[in-house]
Amino acid sequence: MRKADKVTVDVISQKAGVSTATVSRVLNDSPLVHPKTKRKVLRIVQELNYVPNALARNLSLNRTDTIGAILPWVASGFYSELLRGVDDVARAAGYHIILGICHDREQGPELALKYIREQRTDGLIILDPVLDEPILDEIRRQNVPFVLIDRTVPSQHVNTIMIDDFNGARNMTRHLIEEGYQNILFITGDLQSYDARERLRGYQEAIEESQLAQKKELVIESNFTREDVVPKIAKYVEKNLLPDAIFCSNDEMALGVYRYLLENDYKIPDDVALAGFDGIDTIDFLGITTAKIPMHDLGAAAARLLVDQLVKGRSGGDTPALQPQKVMLQTELLIRKSTLNPKKAAKLVENGPIQTKLVGEKRREPLL
Repeated sequence: MRKADKVTVDVISQKAGVSTATVSRVLNDSPLVHPKTKRKVLRIVQELNYVPNALARNLSLNRTDTIGAILPWVASGFYSELLRGVDDVARAAGYHIILGICHDREQGPELALKYIREQRTDGLIILDPVLDEPILDEIRRQNVPFVLIDRTVPSQHVNTIMIDDFNGARNMTRHLIEEGYQNILFITGDLQSYDARERLRGYQEAIEESQLAQKKELVIESNFTREDVVPKIAKYVEKNLLPDAIFCSNDEMALGVYRYLLENDYKIPDDVALAGFDGIDTIDFLGITTAKIPMHDLGAAAARLLVDQLVKGRSGGDTPALQPQKVMLQTELLIRKSTLNPKKAAKLVENGPIQTKLVGEKRREPLL
C-alpha cells in the first residue's frame, strides 16, 4: 500500500476477508466476533497503523467519552485538587473532562442542562450545594448519569459524595472550647447551601454539649467570600466586644478576617483566636487552624462512582442496576498556633505548628 493511501474500515475488511460490520465490531470490542477472527483483524489494524476516527466512532456508539464537571466560581483555585482527583480516575477509565464554571446561582443548573441537551457529556459531576429539586428532576429525566458532591437530597435516590461538615465543625468548636475559649463567634456561609447549614449545626451542637450559652449575637451569616465577610466582621467589632475566638466556616472568610485583624492591630491568638474550614494552601502558610477537606479523594470518589454507572450502562443485559450510593468522607483537624491559648501555647509550639489528625467516625453508607 502506498503511503498516500488512506487506511479505512473498507481497506481492513478487504485485506482480512471479512465484512466492514465485522471490522467495526472488532474495533468496538464486541463479544459477537469469534476470537480467531478478532485476532486476525487486530493484526491487520496494527500492520496498517490504522487510527479510528474518534468522533465518528463515538457518534455511532452514542457517547462522547467525556464527563462534565460543574463547579462554582472560586477565584482562589480551591477546587484544583478536587479536579485533579476527578481527572486521575477519569483518564484511567478513558474519559476526558469538560469543566463548567457557575458564575452565579442561576447559571449552574442552566449550564448542567445545557451539557445534557447538547449531548456533550456521558455523565455529570455536580458541585452545587443549593441545587433545587426541580432542577434535579429535570436532569434525571434526561437519563444521563450524575453524581452530586456535598449535597444531599432526602427525597431522591441519587449518588452523592459527602463531606462530614457537621462533625468537622463540631470537632473544631470542641477544640476551641478545650483551649478555654468561651465566647466563640461563628461566621456561616450562605445558609441556602447544605454545607453551610451543617457546619452551623456542628458548631451549635458543640456549644450545647459544653453547656455554654447559645448567643444569637455570636453567629454572623456571610456568603463564603472575603469581600463579604470583612465589612461584617468590622461592623460586629464596632458594636460588640471582641470575642475570644472566631471560627469561619471556610478558609476564604478566615483570610478576610485575618486581614481585618492584622490591619487593626489585633494579635492572633493573643487578642483573638482564629480558625477556618477547608484546608487551602494559604491558610497552611499563615499557620491558621483549619478542618481540612480531602479534596483529591472527594473528586476521585465522585469520578469512580460515575464511571461505575457509565460502565454499567454500557454493559446492558439483564444485570441488576447499581444501587445509588452515599459516600461520607471525613475532615482532618489541623491545629496550628492561631487557636492555641497563649497560656498553654508556650510549651506546645516550641517545634512549630502542630498538626493533629482528628479521630472521628469514618463511614460509608448506602443511600436508604
